[in-house]
Order: sequence, then C-alpha cells, then structure tokens
Amino acid sequence: MNPTTVKLFVNRENIGFEDCDDIEPTQQFELTADDLKENGKEIMLKFVRFQRVKSITIFVEDNAGAEVTALGALSFSGKTVAGTNMKDLKKQG
Repeated sequence: MNPTTVKLFVNRENIGFEDCDDIEPTQQFELTADDLKENGKEIMLKFVRFQRVKSITIFVEDNAGAEVTALGALSFSGKTVAGTNMKDLKKQG
C-alpha cells in the first residue's frame, strides 16, 4: 500500500489523472521502504522549481503492488515570500 513513484505538479489546479502522463512533473521521485518508515525521511525538493507555489498536485503513479495506496501522513515545510526591506541592504565595496 506504500507509494513508490510520486509526481508533483506546481500551480496546475485543473489537472486530471489523464493529464499526468502528458505533462512533465515539476519533480518526480521514487520512494523506498526506508523513506516510509515511522516519522519518515525528509525528501529535499529542487528549490528553484518550487518558488511562488500556489498549489501542489500530488500524483501517486505506482505503489508497492497493492490495489489501493495509503498514506499515514504527509507534510510540507517551507518559507513564505517576504518583501525585501531596503533598510537591511548594505553597500559593498
């Protein structure tokens, strides 16, 4: 029941199952048994591909052979975009 092949799509709000084969994912990865142990393993995403994210679509393409895929937990962490404070900039050179 564990997911193995997972595709992430950023800012694709109207994507359907049939679209997941035709559209290149923002990132795709293969999960191993070690990745899915209790408390999980942090999987680093490609930073440059995950800027200005409004929505994330998760497509589990394959699992470990079961008919149903189950997730016990899923979490994302990141930082919000903050404006640049011009007072914090310092002249160099």
